[in-house]
Formats: sequence, structure tokens, C-alpha cells
Amino acid sequence: MNQIQPAFPVFAIETTPKGPTWTLAVEYEAHRLGRSVKVPPGFSFDGATIPWPLWRRYYSPFDPVVMTPALVHDWLYCSHEMSRSEADDWFRDLLIGSGVPTYKAWLMWTAVDRMGGRYWPNTDPDLAYLRGLRDRLPESEQFRYCWPDFRGSIRK
Repeated sequence: MNQIQPAFPVFAIETTPKGPTWTLAVEYEAHRLGRSVKVPPGFSFDGATIPWPLWRRYYSPFDPVVMTPALVHDWLYCSHEMSRSEADDWFRDLLIGSGVPTYKAWLMWTAVDRMGGRYWPNTDPDLAYLRGLRDRLPESEQFRYCWPDFRGSIRK
């Protein structure tokens, strides 16, 4: 069974030139099909990537019903803890688990399946951000999370 923690994750909001950025204040853990994903505190993301003309028909990027699935999906795209198709499947199932109607979740899944490929590879700035995030955590906590390969190669 797909599960989302009942409590909405705790975020700090910062306004940047690109728009609002949400930073996770405490660890967040999601579950799907007997597997869990832990998102570390300090991870920042920009909400769900939904073009503004679709906000009325679907959701705004900051609607609580899509924020948590987007948080987990963005972390999976950064950490490469699993394949891209698995990360997209998690997104769809977490959307449904958070109350998004199934047909909308499938449409949103189709969008990330078709358009998400350009966001999958970690760039050098992505890896630098993740190194900094890892290094801000106490050493005793770093093992709790899946980190990408920092040896300079970009995972495909």
C-alpha cells in the first residue's frame, strides 16, 4: 500500500530570483510497496512543476496535495536512489495516496515521464549542492540517506 505521512512536512520558505524555494526542516520519510525513501532535512525544492496555465485545472505547485509527492520525486531525481522510471512511479502513486484523483495522477505521471528526462542527469552544480547538503548534516546522520556518486561521473 502507498503511504504518505499524515502530517504535512515542515518547510522554511525563501524567496529567490527564480521564485519561492521550500526547504525541508526535518527528515521526511515516504513509503511505497514495502520500500521507504528518506528525504534529508535541508533539502530544497521549488514545489511541483506545473505550468501556470494548468493551475486552475490541476493544482498550483504549492498545493499541499501535490507538495509532498513533488518533494519525494525531486529528491529521487537528485539522489538517483532508484531509476528514473521508478521515481516517476513513486510520484504517481504518492499523488494518488495524497488524494489526487487517479486520472489526474496518471496525467501528471505522463508529463514527468515524457518531460522529466532533461532534469534527470545531475549537473556539476547539482552535485555541489548535494555535497553541501550532505556535509551540513552531522556525520552520524549522513548514512541515513542515499547520495549520488560524487566521483564526478553523472549517472544516467
